[in-house]
Amino acid sequence: MSLPPSSEPLVNAPTVVIPQPFESGAHPLQVLLVEDNVEDAELIAYELARGGLRVACARVDTADDLSVALQLHHWDLILTDYTMPKLTASVAFALIREHSTAPCVLVSGTASQDTARAAMWLGLDDFVTKQNLSALVEVVARVLADSERRLAWRAEPRVRLQGGQEFRVREWTVKRAVLEGSGLKPGQSKDALLLADGDVAPVHLQVVSCEVQTLSGSELLYQSIVTMRSDDLPPAPHVGN
Repeated sequence: MSLPPSSEPLVNAPTVVIPQPFESGAHPLQVLLVEDNVEDAELIAYELARGGLRVACARVDTADDLSVALQLHHWDLILTDYTMPKLTASVAFALIREHSTAPCVLVSGTASQDTARAAMWLGLDDFVTKQNLSALVEVVARVLADSERRLAWRAEPRVRLQGGQEFRVREWTVKRAVLEGSGLKPGQSKDALLLADGDVAPVHLQVVSCEVQTLSGSELLYQSIVTMRSDDLPPAPHVGN
């Protein structure tokens, strides 16, 4: 697979090769892929570049190579698979946190609900499924934002749509919820995941209304009222003030 001109070629060698900056002096996003499948790694790199990110990627799939890569180079972002023949996600993440403070995203081929639960259990910054890589750029943009804001966001109940967008849960009752985030179109139906209290549950939302709530920096925040089918409802999450 050929990558767009805006990205560095993906390193497919099993040993660690450190990506180099562009000759022009521009510094591409340094991305470490912890992934045993070369084709999957190429798809991930392609999706990052297709989303407008300038990236330089290297791939590792063993604990030794991961350890060397983390100690020899500064990474802006780390993307790790969950199930690999020579390395588990828990071992990979332990090594990552020992040697790096870079945001780490789980990119897994398992179902989204299982992926989300695994990411929360491991303490990773975010997650995306390989079946829905179109959400990758949105997720990456979010984890590369201010780390303190991201930690605060992760501590609150939130709803994740299939496209990767997340909404803070402001209210959650038996059949109605108030969500805060980007705009939603009234009348839309959305399959989503509720991420709350250390667990994940599927929900089906119907958008009733959406209004501008406030301006946060240069970003408009919207408040959306949604209803949910009763057979989809998980236990109500704890929502702070």
